[in-house]
Amino acid sequence: MKLSNNECQYLTASIEANLEDYITARIEVVLNCCGDSKFFEISNINNTSPTDKVYIDGEGNFIINPSFFGGQIVDGVYTVEISLYQLNGGSFGDTGCLFVDCELKCKVYEAVQAMSTEEEQTQMLMEHYSLTVGSNCSCECDKLCAIYKSLLSKVGDIDYDCGCV
Repeated sequence: MKLSNNECQYLTASIEANLEDYITARIEVVLNCCGDSKFFEISNINNTSPTDKVYIDGEGNFIINPSFFGGQIVDGVYTVEISLYQLNGGSFGDTGCLFVDCELKCKVYEAVQAMSTEEEQTQMLMEHYSLTVGSNCSCECDKLCAIYKSLLSKVGDIDYDCGCV
């Protein structure tokens, strides 16, 4: 699965499946590898609307709107699982991870400027870089979440958010 964050306006999930072979879908998202998951079921994948919490665009991508998350997309590591179901009982599923950085990059920049040693600065920047490049790799979501938690502790006054979705 390929995931992308579109300027913190919505998330896009692309999967390697012919959607014409399926009738229904279930989308499940967990933020920061903890807390309750949120899910949305599409009862007819051929009949979705951009006003739905999740819809399928003209190119077969799943678009996850901010309403899915209660109104906004926040910084964090998103684990997204999409399951597709056929009438005959067949199914297909795929999971992916995505680091979303709406505001953290500015907080990292400010924290790096305030650090006294180059080693501390390098460590923080490498953690941020690891999150950025680790998204959409075959990385394990829990490893990305551990890096995210470590980075938040270095930035300072940001709590590790375990339940906004």
